[in-house]
Amino acid sequence: MNEPKEEEPGHGPRRPENPLGGRSYLAGARHPAVEQFLNVKENRKGNPERLITLEGLFEITTARRLGVELHSFFFAPELLATPETQRLSDTLLASTLPSFEVSARVFA
Repeated sequence: MNEPKEEEPGHGPRRPENPLGGRSYLAGARHPAVEQFLNVKENRKGNPERLITLEGLFEITTARRLGVELHSFFFAPELLATPETQRLSDTLLASTLPSFEVSARVFA
């Protein structure tokens, strides 16, 4: 039986069924973190934190290997098509990195 999703300020519903123990939240297109991601990706607003977006297995694994500090992790389960992307997702979800489950349309 699923327990009710726990709300956390500014993060939306928490996914308690995450067996990996990390912090994972459901996030729609109007979620502040998703809006920030899209603003950075599309260079729509100022970026005082000097954030960049990394998309795809190669970019994320390369950044991690080089010691780039990740700010958050956005993932669409339907886009995790290979065992490698699933393993990377599992690793990031098990970390303390704030993770946001979004629809594939966010990455379109």
